[in-house]
Amino acid sequence: MKFLLFLLLIPLTTISQPLSNWRFGSATGVTFQSGTAVSANHPSSQFFTDHGCATVSDNAGQLLFTTNGYWVYDRYDQRMPSFSGGLPYSPVMGWTGTTSVQSTLIVPFLNDAAKYYVFSLSTMGQLFYSVVDMNLNNGLGDIVPGQKGILLDYGLTGKLTAVQGCNNIWVVVREKNANSYKSYEVKANGISVSPVISACGLLPLDQYVDGAIRFSPDGRRMAAGCVAAAPLGSPQPFLGGLELYDFDPFTGKLSNPIVLDQSKPFYGVCFSGNSDVLYASAMTEKKVWQYDLSSGVPAMMITSAYPVLTNPDYYVFDWSCACWAINTPVLGELQLGPDGKIYIGNNVSDQYMQTANGYTDTAQFLHCIHNPDLLGAACSAQTDAIYTARYTGLGLPNDLITWPVQDTIARQQIMAACFRVSMIIVADTGKEYKWSDGSDGRSLLVNAPGIYTVSYTAPDCTFRIDSFQVHFPKLPIVPRESFACPGDFNGIIAIRNAAADSSTYSYSLSNNLGTSIYSVTSTYGDTIRNLDTGTYELTVSSIYGCDTSLQITIHPLPVPTASFQADSIICEGTQLLFVANNPAPVCFWNFGDGTLSTNPNTAHSFEATGLFNISLVLKNLEGCRDTFSRQVEVRTFDLELTATPDPVRKGDWVTVYAGAGEPFQALAWEPSNLFPGQLAQQQSFIVSEALDIEVIGRSLVGCLDTAVLSLNM
Repeated sequence: MKFLLFLLLIPLTTISQPLSNWRFGSATGVTFQSGTAVSANHPSSQFFTDHGCATVSDNAGQLLFTTNGYWVYDRYDQRMPSFSGGLPYSPVMGWTGTTSVQSTLIVPFLNDAAKYYVFSLSTMGQLFYSVVDMNLNNGLGDIVPGQKGILLDYGLTGKLTAVQGCNNIWVVVREKNANSYKSYEVKANGISVSPVISACGLLPLDQYVDGAIRFSPDGRRMAAGCVAAAPLGSPQPFLGGLELYDFDPFTGKLSNPIVLDQSKPFYGVCFSGNSDVLYASAMTEKKVWQYDLSSGVPAMMITSAYPVLTNPDYYVFDWSCACWAINTPVLGELQLGPDGKIYIGNNVSDQYMQTANGYTDTAQFLHCIHNPDLLGAACSAQTDAIYTARYTGLGLPNDLITWPVQDTIARQQIMAACFRVSMIIVADTGKEYKWSDGSDGRSLLVNAPGIYTVSYTAPDCTFRIDSFQVHFPKLPIVPRESFACPGDFNGIIAIRNAAADSSTYSYSLSNNLGTSIYSVTSTYGDTIRNLDTGTYELTVSSIYGCDTSLQITIHPLPVPTASFQADSIICEGTQLLFVANNPAPVCFWNFGDGTLSTNPNTAHSFEATGLFNISLVLKNLEGCRDTFSRQVEVRTFDLELTATPDPVRKGDWVTVYAGAGEPFQALAWEPSNLFPGQLAQQQSFIVSEALDIEVIGRSLVGCLDTAVLSLNM
């Protein structure tokens, strides 16, 4: 198959404005509207979370709403009307006093810029979703009636994130009692309730309970921080590890798990902007580790581990001793900001102080990795980079996944339904097919020439528009069997284009030895002549790549058998009957002396001596003929009489002699009463009167002659 390829390459750009405002912790805020992260707290806000949260802004950078999974807050940090007052204005899910690690997620609608899905993951492992419409509540947004807290799944851990697919978004969660992830597909027409299952993971099942999951910006990998409370009596309070997976955005499948570390629990994970470097926060070590993923080799990735940041020591007042004591909180989530830097909350409450000099400065900060694409110390990890003055908690806003903008590839293919009345067009591997006739399968049955177009998403996530220009060259009309007279070379093969087909075809005819004996290219067909009987192979090919071979047989017609009986020596003047032994409808005699006849049985005599070719041509109703020839010699026989004495007188004893120039036999004498020896070649008698003597003789080849002698007195 040949394609004409047209690329409509639309670059994927990062839309930073919807990510330009963060809410987390205790109404703690950061804004990126100026291009730099700036603290933007809201002390009067009702918003609080110790773990999961999510925010979204409009394209102008103005905050739209934020959520901790239980409630949704408008841009003024007030709960939306659906969450105000008593029942039925309760939270999306039952309040348990805390939030799961990734308790919420915001996913925009594709075909409605005012609507968003809000996913909520309870600490009981239930996954809900609600729909927010920013057109409600005078543009401040509210839950669409009947679209609040719809249960989607249960039996899950605290892991919840999303990633761009091809023309979709995948919402990914982890099962609690099974070694598998679930990928829910969000499309333009809604959420698929049947997730894609990926049986994936190498750590003990109970270690996946907590810790975050996050995808690389290129959507090809996912990392999982894993944390679980250790059994009683264990030397460490927590167990866990760090895993890395491959991800297929086309299918939603995770695969090829790699354990990067299983010696300690990890809480937060985050990839660099180039997707080649992974950062993860180790809870008990209170450090951030860096992993170089660029090699793709598991052993090299594991050994590349490098600590880039340690949570500093802070001070908190210890009432048991009425003194300030050092305390270092665990590190929480990491998040890649729209400025390309990675931020980490230090999880410090307002009881902590930054210094021992008077203990007057609260210690709420965000740490920052300024150059996360660079390895080692070059990544420029900085503690206490942004002063928030409020509790950050363990969580930072979950990823806000914008809808992918697909590269569009348009291709044209010319194809032919070779000598068929229909054909099935099959598009390349992909999904969500839409043909020009409205059908949605991968293949299309066509039975008429034309251009057929299909659009679909390919496994490389490009949007394909394939056009198939289909031709229907018809098999030329060629009789497979015909008849001819053998040996006459009067067989023909008549080739004609089928009705309404003006295609150009090339023809090549080979005999039964495989030797090509004729070739021609024609738009109308051709007639091949002068063929003997036998089997031939006709190869037919078209400019569209159609070719086929046809076996053609020219059968022999019945042939008459010409023959007749004739002596090789014939006597001149003797009339003979020539009879055709196997008469046919057409009979033609040629006696070689200028005499012709069309009668099957013909009487003929030769009036001259010599060699003559007698030929008989028979022709039957089928037009086949046969010729039989025979050469004959026509001879003459001259008999003469002589007498002695000469002259003859009355009373003479006379002897009459019959003679010829060749041997012969006397058959009869006249007058017979004078000659009792009729077969004698001479006769003797006494002449008494004048008379005529006659003798009949025959040559050895059967020729007859009569000689007469007059005896006068």
